[in-house]
Amino acid sequence: MKQFILSICLLLAISYPTIARDPSQTMLMNYLARVSDKRALLSNETFYRTMFQSFRNDHPRQYQAPDNETTHYQIFQNRLKEAVESNIESNLTFTVGLNKFSDWKPKDLQILRGNRPPASAVRTNYGMVAFSRTPRGRASKKYNNQTPVIPPATFDYTTEVSKLNTSVPIIRPIRDQGYCGSCYAFAIITLFEAQYAFHFGQAVNMSDQQIVDCSTGDYGCVGGYFDTSFAYVQSYAWYLNSATDYPYKAVASTCSAKKTGGWSVDTSVYRHLTPGNASAMQEALLAFGPLWVSLYVGSDCSGTAKSKCPVDPTAASRIMHAFQSYTGGIFKMDGCVTSAANNNHAMVIVGYGHDPNLGLDYWKLRNSWSSGWGEDGYVRIQRGVNMCNVESDAFLIAKPAP
Repeated sequence: MKQFILSICLLLAISYPTIARDPSQTMLMNYLARVSDKRALLSNETFYRTMFQSFRNDHPRQYQAPDNETTHYQIFQNRLKEAVESNIESNLTFTVGLNKFSDWKPKDLQILRGNRPPASAVRTNYGMVAFSRTPRGRASKKYNNQTPVIPPATFDYTTEVSKLNTSVPIIRPIRDQGYCGSCYAFAIITLFEAQYAFHFGQAVNMSDQQIVDCSTGDYGCVGGYFDTSFAYVQSYAWYLNSATDYPYKAVASTCSAKKTGGWSVDTSVYRHLTPGNASAMQEALLAFGPLWVSLYVGSDCSGTAKSKCPVDPTAASRIMHAFQSYTGGIFKMDGCVTSAANNNHAMVIVGYGHDPNLGLDYWKLRNSWSSGWGEDGYVRIQRGVNMCNVESDAFLIAKPAP
């Protein structure tokens, strides 16, 4: 399925940053602004047909047969209905809307969920290792065995720059994994890019495709995990190619890595943080940089997958579509799993804060579904309650102490 990078907007029921809008979402918002009885649209077939035609103009598709088009129209109709209802309701903590995924089948959405955690027995070692705190320069006093300091109320690496070069942002622009379950690769590359900015003061675009193609412990476009990706980088003498020389293709290919034209990230170490400790995650974020995390974002439990569904199949579908259509606010839903063994998507925590209007603490996470998804490619998820397992499986990368 060909992917198209577009933008989506946020509905106006709650507070959120202003972001670019998907053309179909813009049309929907304009439509809703002109009608007084929004609920009447939910039973208006002309409205659905008009919006679907606009969506197809904005997101060209080649449906294989008329019946396939009917199926995609029905899916789009469901997503559009949810978007209208999201605009009507006033007690929501987050909103949903139209984006490039609005006509995707559940089996296609499942492709994007590429985290493949190991067996639970492998996940019991959360031992501390010694880290260097220079020139990172943001280690908390608690990590230095001194009196703990109170962390700031809000923090966001997307607004931070390198202390070695103030023209270098810590976080690079949002990318798009396309129709490939490579979220794990995008997440770990984000951490290595941030570490390079911290320690060398350079803005670099490292190759996500190198991880997809060359990390033999992972599974290319059908998933991977932090420690196997990290082990590959270590085995390749810590060398990562540039995204220009080794561009992303959204398909697994033969490894073509070369130790030229890229960057050596030097010897690095990682720590797997103790699950369920939001305070420790907050301290690690401030001290060492962005965190790789896995979480559960719904799943396709139709057909034969129903018997292995980690949650109630209805809840799995509801969570999947809500997360896929997320446009803004603080994501929180009932029914998410509590076992990290079922986590199916990898992202990067880049910040945290508190929304006074909603009265909720949140994590800010970087996704890899293009800047047209969510809040400019980011999502805020409720913090401190292990919402959808976001606090169950976190990793940091740092330099070893001398």
